[in-house]
Amino acid sequence: MTEDYEGRSTFSCATTGRDRLGTVYIPFRLGDSPISLEGLLDTGSTWSVIGRSTAESLCGDLDLEPQTLVLKSWSGDVQGHLGRLAVCFVAEEGDDLYVDATWLVVSEDEWRRGPVLGWRGLLERVRFGVSPSSDADTGAFFFGQLA
Repeated sequence: MTEDYEGRSTFSCATTGRDRLGTVYIPFRLGDSPISLEGLLDTGSTWSVIGRSTAESLCGDLDLEPQTLVLKSWSGDVQGHLGRLAVCFVAEEGDDLYVDATWLVVSEDEWRRGPVLGWRGLLERVRFGVSPSSDADTGAFFFGQLA
């Protein structure tokens, strides 16, 4: 069985640091910003998480839901507001993929871990696969539209 993917990029994998060992970081952009970020690929995270000042600097004014949401993580509870921000997975081969994603936007005072690419509202909307390379620090991230 084969799956069709529209694009491929290279992910990085942390091989040092006790709390980061083996974590996979996927390159992406927010909205129309030309600035590339790396997000922790976390299929166990309910929401994608990003710091408010990072999101505002790349996307301008944010339209966030007024209700506060609490996310429980291994590093403690964090509060934020849900909002829609477009994600672009940038292809080194093939075509870029744009996804209208739901993010939990939080204060950097509460969240110092960088962006997290979580399941609900983002990864559930993408066909993706990872393929490690013989180099333990990188691998291929394949992505495409859901059928």
